[in-house]
Amino acid sequence: MVLFHDMIKKMKKATLISIAVLFLVLSGIGGYFVVSLRKQKTPASQTTTLPEATVKGDLVYKDESGFSFSYSKGIKVTDITPESDEYYSRLKLAKGNEFLTISVKDAKTSGYEDSSLVGAVSLAGMPAKQYAKGEKLATVAVDSGVVYLIEGLKDGGYWEDVQNTVALSFTLAEKTSSSGSAVDNAIYEEEEVIE
Repeated sequence: MVLFHDMIKKMKKATLISIAVLFLVLSGIGGYFVVSLRKQKTPASQTTTLPEATVKGDLVYKDESGFSFSYSKGIKVTDITPESDEYYSRLKLAKGNEFLTISVKDAKTSGYEDSSLVGAVSLAGMPAKQYAKGEKLATVAVDSGVVYLIEGLKDGGYWEDVQNTVALSFTLAEKTSSSGSAVDNAIYEEEEVIE
């Protein structure tokens, strides 16, 4: 009877050890899947940089209003700035029937504030955000009452890459101070008074 009692104790101990090991193994596997799923479900709104564009910026466009950007061969850039004091510049980058636009204008808002935020970037050193609205993707920066807006197709491919290439290469010419440092090279002559 004592032998049978010892055997039952050993079986209970072995069962408890087996259950504990099985619990540890299943916990490890469950933890791995939770971490894997969490990495896959990271929302795009937490993205802080643009993905590297696959479209090359072969050419540089310099706008007379003081900005420049790179774009690829095969894209035609057209100035479509309206006759309005609101706009500094409006450009259309087209290939075939598809295009994106770049607008630099006086405004307090871009019109995309109620859209889905999909990323945050830097546009010429200014904080900018990317919004999705329907089939459009917009990169927006607002600085000193000026809106810098790049709008194009949200196609998950070529036009998003074109927009990212433009945004990553977008630069502003140096701003001149209001004290007139832009005219430091001016030559001043004395006025001659005729009596």
